[in-house]
Amino acid sequence: MACRLRDALARTTVAVSAGVRNVTSDAGRGQTLVEFALVVTIFLTLLMGIIDFGRGVMAYNSISHAAREGARSALYALEVTNDFTQVEDIVLAQATMAPGLTRDGITVTPVTPRRPGTIVTVTVTYTFEPITPMMRAFTGTGLVLRASAQGVVQ
Repeated sequence: MACRLRDALARTTVAVSAGVRNVTSDAGRGQTLVEFALVVTIFLTLLMGIIDFGRGVMAYNSISHAAREGARSALYALEVTNDFTQVEDIVLAQATMAPGLTRDGITVTPVTPRRPGTIVTVTVTYTFEPITPMMRAFTGTGLVLRASAQGVVQ
């Protein structure tokens, strides 16, 4: 009889402590879920901001490289004419990381007459549009990136 009573008491103690443990872990799960939601929101916003910043730097590097290549081609490829469509084609081909760049964003300041020692300038303007809504709040319709390169006619 004493053995049965002791076994029943032991089972009751285990059942009560298991019930208390379940109540505590359910509350802990809810708190963990709320904390996770708060931290993930901040983390993803920060991550998307970093990705947008990287895209902006990549677009600027692309148009800067395109402006240098355009200026280089304007120095040697054009003889007497001031038709700069060839330069614009080269700039458009080089600006691969600036999607949506059009001829309207390319300005070639010609030199007339073209003589050795004169300066030709190629300016590329591109409007960068971030993908994160929070970054769009800071940049408005977009961030205007401008790169320019000059060279002396040979």
